[in-house]
Amino acid sequence: MKFKLLETALLNKDLPDLGLKRGDVGAVVEIYAPDALEVEFVRGSGETQALVTLKKRDVRRIGKDDLLACDHSGVGGRVAQGAGRNLGAEGSPRLRVRPLGQVARREQLGSAFPQRLGVGRSIG
Repeated sequence: MKFKLLETALLNKDLPDLGLKRGDVGAVVEIYAPDALEVEFVRGSGETQALVTLKKRDVRRIGKDDLLACDHSGVGGRVAQGAGRNLGAEGSPRLRVRPLGQVARREQLGSAFPQRLGVGRSIG
């Protein structure tokens, strides 16, 4: 899979040391040959959550059946790989991608599921 600079990338796995979860949305900020990318993950507040070098297999593109959701669960600040400084913001919302079928079941899951982004619209 070939990425371009500033293209959106979705995390394929949890990275708990960085406060990142599968489905988190990042941007490709550097491409390293043959198989690595530098990806920046940004909190809803605009602050960097993590800047991390990943293998291409660790990320994917947004698919046609994916839907952005806003997760307000609030993970505390984390340290970016190799940077040695706190980059997160306590309680900031994060964008996460969920398969469309999961969003349709939001009412069944209750508040544990992130709310869908939308202006003046509700789900269901």
